[in-house]
Amino acid sequence: MSNLASCLYFQRLVDFDENQRSEYTRQHVAFEVRGSFEALFPALASSPKPRLSLGDVGLKEGSFEAAIYKSATVEKDAVGSENTAEQFKVRRTEWKNVLNGGATEKDYLFFCEAFAVLAAVQDLDPSSEEQQRSVRGLVSKASREQAWTVDKYNEQYARVPELRVLTTTPFMIQVRLVSYSFPV
Repeated sequence: MSNLASCLYFQRLVDFDENQRSEYTRQHVAFEVRGSFEALFPALASSPKPRLSLGDVGLKEGSFEAAIYKSATVEKDAVGSENTAEQFKVRRTEWKNVLNGGATEKDYLFFCEAFAVLAAVQDLDPSSEEQQRSVRGLVSKASREQAWTVDKYNEQYARVPELRVLTTTPFMIQVRLVSYSFPV
């Protein structure tokens, strides 16, 4: 009567290259920014807008603005998308002008752009004093609290070379099967 032990160990690593890490960082920051916007304007979450072509709304694939736009819209058919796309571009420009106000600080401008995209998606009125105050408050709070921008994540990532090794294998799945046979 022997004690038989058999073990099966399986490990699978999923590579995460530099482009994927950059995209993940953009998406992570976009969702964080969107979350703070939703707290003030809950309609963004309760009635998501249809996603239009990035080219139609004047956003470049792979940009942070595209990531924030994608985080705030859903993929579904949009009726009259030409007018809607043009309206988005106009609203975004209006909000950028309202929020920027001649600022030059890099992080502040980053949040101006992010919240301008979200305000345009939600079709907030840039001439409304109340909405201006609310969105400006978000921009000020994010920059004052030193919320992390995509650039800040990338700078910190570059400062710790060991992170490159860790992020090339961010997802590790381990399955262990251990079976024992006991004497009867």
